[in-house]
Amino acid sequence: MKQNKNIVIVNQDSGYLMIDLANAYHQAGYRVSIIAGRLVKRDIELFDGVRFYKIIRYSKSTTFRRLYTWVLATIQIWLLIISKFRNCRILFVSNPPLAPLLSLFVPNRTSVLIYDIFPDALVDAGLLSNKSVLNSLWKKMNSKAFAKADTVFTISEGMKSVLTQYVTDSKIKVVPIWVDNEFLKPVPVEKNIFIRNNGLAGKFIVLYSGNLGKTGDVECMIELAKQTIDEDIQYVIIGEGVKRASIERSIVENKLSNCTLLPWQSAEMLPHSLSAASLAVVSLGKNTSKIAMPSKLYGYLAVGAPVLSFADADSELAKMVNKYNLGQNFEPERVDEIVKFIVSLKSDKRLTGNFSANALNASKNFTKVNVQNFVNS
Repeated sequence: MKQNKNIVIVNQDSGYLMIDLANAYHQAGYRVSIIAGRLVKRDIELFDGVRFYKIIRYSKSTTFRRLYTWVLATIQIWLLIISKFRNCRILFVSNPPLAPLLSLFVPNRTSVLIYDIFPDALVDAGLLSNKSVLNSLWKKMNSKAFAKADTVFTISEGMKSVLTQYVTDSKIKVVPIWVDNEFLKPVPVEKNIFIRNNGLAGKFIVLYSGNLGKTGDVECMIELAKQTIDEDIQYVIIGEGVKRASIERSIVENKLSNCTLLPWQSAEMLPHSLSAASLAVVSLGKNTSKIAMPSKLYGYLAVGAPVLSFADADSELAKMVNKYNLGQNFEPERVDEIVKFIVSLKSDKRLTGNFSANALNASKNFTKVNVQNFVNS
């Protein structure tokens, strides 16, 4: 993307990654626009001159709302491109999932950034039959759209291997997710507002912070709480999603005083809430071994949190936990083994410290330097 200095970033649910990306393009001399349903800011603002065009916000509340907001957003994006951005480069991100296919219906030069691989993710979630006409048609359109793209970006080698069913290996470029290590960094317990505000002082906190959606295994936190006798171990779940009501009901019905359910925390509170984790839980649902990588992992690295991952042994998540020696990976049904690990880690400060140090060291590989891989492509 070096000749045309007009670029439009399309991502229905945008956050700090898109802000960093837009700002980096702006600094490189591009005229930058973002099309999104919302723009979630942390400590970094969009630079003056970066234009924001609002479309319908992505909703996860029900399957119908999810599909409705995806389809309507795709139509809105197409209308904006043909009316305002016909001569611009377009960077399509895989939310909404149909957006990358728009490259077949617009004259623009395009690139694609894949965080989630569709329709594969829908098939694995049981929302789309592998033998359906829609799945077959979508895959064929992926091949055509990705072939047209200048570059297909993705975030892990495992996802790259899956994408080779759609596009030649040479066109795919792996750019790992990054975090702002100045914003997200360890907060000492004695200065941690989140711990103080929620009465968690002195607790060994097993933290899950993220979407409570259909594909995760957050229910495992309930099972772990049921099996844990040590009163100093507290399971803390932060988030919203379709599973929230059932999780709240399970906590009440089982009288789990050692399990706390909290809403999303503010951006200002995020360094405190993530740093509160004595052990941070990251999960992948079944059958998602190579088509997803939870972005929350990178935030935990930045604050030096040891990691407890729930994923298939051959998943990208498990491989990363093992590669950097961040903690331990388990299949979520192995509740007894997981509880033993948590209890043993609580009493082994040396091992906990090693995992924490490894996480901080690993985070140095996932800084904003990675954003230049887009600008220089």
